[in-house]
Parts: sequence; structure tokens; C-alpha cells
Amino acid sequence: MIILLYYKLLEKREKNLNMVTKKQHYYPRTLLKHFADDSNKFHVFMNLANKDKFKYINYSNVCVANNTYEVDSKEKISKSVNGLEHKFGFLEQKLGPIIDKIIKNYEIKIWSSPNIGVSEEEIDFLYLYMFIQFIRTDRGRINFIDASNKDYVSREYPISIQEIQSRKDDIKKFNSVFTKEGNFEKLLTILKKPKIMNFHVFTGDFITSDNPVIGLDDWEQIFMPISQNLCLGFQTDRFSCSNNTIVSISKEKNEYLNHSQIETANYFIISKNKFNSNMMSYIKSRFSDSDWQKKTTHFKKKK
Repeated sequence: MIILLYYKLLEKREKNLNMVTKKQHYYPRTLLKHFADDSNKFHVFMNLANKDKFKYINYSNVCVANNTYEVDSKEKISKSVNGLEHKFGFLEQKLGPIIDKIIKNYEIKIWSSPNIGVSEEEIDFLYLYMFIQFIRTDRGRINFIDASNKDYVSREYPISIQEIQSRKDDIKKFNSVFTKEGNFEKLLTILKKPKIMNFHVFTGDFITSDNPVIGLDDWEQIFMPISQNLCLGFQTDRFSCSNNTIVSISKEKNEYLNHSQIETANYFIISKNKFNSNMMSYIKSRFSDSDWQKKTTHFKKKK
């Protein structure tokens, strides 16, 4: 009986792997859900909306696109279809319980000395996943292709939505490379957390976007919000100012990270609460001012 049940489970797993998923999230719902309220909704600025761009919608309806990880959206159904989507999916299955645990442990012990309760192995995985999350978006895939060129020069300002729309072939190139057996797995073995990187969970008031991972100071500081109140972070010894895992972020740094989400966003900016007037003004200026890149100094290199 046990053997029969085991084979049925294997059969079901194989069937699920061969099912074609058309709608593919590039920011997984296992992360997005923590910004939603009890009705599974959050507040969103939708850059591509025709009229009212500020909306209040279900979290599963954002950061999703049809066949975004396929080499050719018109290719015939085969085992290779959804190959990259499934690779990301396996990582999400491991990620979800870790994020849930961090949030739960913080909330339970919020009035004492909270213990996040993550192992070194889980911290190493979080470091790996944050890089994967960075490169799996449209912007990230183009960045990855650019960075693979020997004459690559880092950008002063993030990729615009106009450039994304003109570089669909590079996005497909990324998909093609990592759909091939072994390439994605090889990448995972390379993404090891350096010993000088210190893990923190920052507390504050955070928003997120379709490009949630922020790399600062040549990636010596890496941040990814996981809820309205918590943000994962890795910092080199040069920037880490605390031996504690949980660190209360300063108001100025909190605002800087939220502005970073707005600056790097292409399609969506997400908040559990309604955007306040200052935030709405910043968002509108960033997306409506044609000279914004010339005016903002947010991502400019220091002279």
C-alpha cells in the first residue's frame, strides 16, 4: 500500500511538471502576499494603466505576464515548455516557508528580543534567492545579458521601460540560455554568500515594486522588502553597523530604500497602506517628468 501511494505521488508530480503554465509571476505570490491586507489586496501604482494608475487590487494580479519565461510563446507544447518557470518554482517552494517563519517569529516576539530563528543554511539560501529574484524580472534579465559582455559598463540609472520594450530579444536570449539543462543549476552553485556579507532583517515601513531587490554601493549592500514592516538585507563589514540580526532602520535610510523601489520600478509600485501625499508626488514625478533621469541624483555615481 505504501509503495503504491509513493508511485501515485511521483505520477502526480510528473503530471504537474508537464502542465503548461501560461501566466507566470516574475515576483512570486509567496512574497507578494505579505504586502496584502486581510482581503488579499494592496495598493498599487500601475505604470501602464491608461487612466487611474493608483489602484487597490488582489495581490495575485500584479507582476505576472503571459509566457514571460518561454523561449518562444508560440512554440509547441513539450516538456521544455515552462522549463525555466519550474526551476524558479522549486526555489519559491523552499523560499516560502523561510519567509513565513521570519515574519511569524518577529510578530510573536515583537515586544521582547525577537529571534528570527533561521539557520546558516537558510541565510545562505536567502542570499542566493535575492540574486535570482533580481535577474528574473525583465530589467534583471537585460542586466544579466549586458553584464555578460566583456566591455560592460555599469549604469548610472536603471533600465527604462522603453528600453525593455525594445530589447525583447535579449529577454528571450536569457530564457534560452537558462532553459538549457545544467545552466541554471551551474548558476546556483556560483551564487555563494561571501563571508564578509552580514545578514540582517531591518524593521521599518517599506514599499516594494516589480524590481524588489536593491543593490547599493556596487552590491556591498543588498535589500529586499518582505512585508510592510520587514526588509531582508546583506551588508559587507564596511557597511554593517550592528551585530544583531534584527536592526531598526533609520528614517532617512528607510525613505532612501522606498525611493529606490520607485526609481527601479518599471510596471508596479506596491504598498500595503495607501500612498501618502509625499510618496504619490514622488511617484508621479518619477514617471511623468521626461527629464527625471537628468534631475534625480538618486542612482548617480559619486564624483
